[in-house]
Amino acid sequence: MSTTIASSSRTTIANEKKSESISTKEYYLEQSLQENEEMRERLNRQETDINDLVTIFKQENEEKEMIIEKLTEKINDNLEAYQVEKNELSRKFQEEIASTYIIVKITGLNANISEKESNMKLIQQELHVIKDFREVQDMDRRYKDILQKMEKKFLEEKIRLQREANRKISELAGKAHKEAIANLTETQKSVFRENVRMAEALKYHMQEREELLKQNNKLVDGNKDLVEEKKLHDEIVKQKIVQSKGQNLKVIASPKFNKVRMLLQEVKIQELEVKVKELEFSLSFV
Repeated sequence: MSTTIASSSRTTIANEKKSESISTKEYYLEQSLQENEEMRERLNRQETDINDLVTIFKQENEEKEMIIEKLTEKINDNLEAYQVEKNELSRKFQEEIASTYIIVKITGLNANISEKESNMKLIQQELHVIKDFREVQDMDRRYKDILQKMEKKFLEEKIRLQREANRKISELAGKAHKEAIANLTETQKSVFRENVRMAEALKYHMQEREELLKQNNKLVDGNKDLVEEKKLHDEIVKQKIVQSKGQNLKVIASPKFNKVRMLLQEVKIQELEVKVKELEFSLSFV
């Protein structure tokens, strides 16, 4: 009986394994069928997209061909109109050339054009000279501003130091008087300490004075450089004026330019005089 039971168990296990194997195969088969269906749908969508793109490209090509055809027709029409206009202008030009009056008129116009070109060249030279003078004036103006600021700072610092020294002297005198009455020994110590402090303050003021002297020397050197630059610029301007006169231009310089040149020379002389006075004023504080 035990043998029968064992045989029945083996048969049952074999059937279960067989059933399980069949279920697995059916599962994989179903998965494969599903994947095939999805791939088929994907391919159909791609084919549809490709067909749509091909249709769009065809429409765009047709539209571009129509535009090209229209542009070609327009270009041909413009070429024909241009040719007609060219022939008409050529005919009119030949008729005008054949006329003696037109030839004389053209000659006169050329002469006027040459004269105006000469005038324009001279005006350009005048404007260039005026521009150079303005640049020099701007440079002098900037130098004056810097010089005035330095002089103002120097005077303010000098006044401040004088006031500070007077205030300290007054304070020391009052303090020394009070301490002299209170205690002579303490007064002597205080005077010694105050002398040391005053020596340090004097040293500091001397250093500031040296710095101001150096700044003033720099300003003097800068003024010398500006004077040299002005001389060099004047020589360049004179050379330009001589060159403009030596170009054998038939047009005479306008009175307006001569007046401007005289005014610029007067302004230059006045600026040099002012600069000399400013330097003398600055050096008087050293």
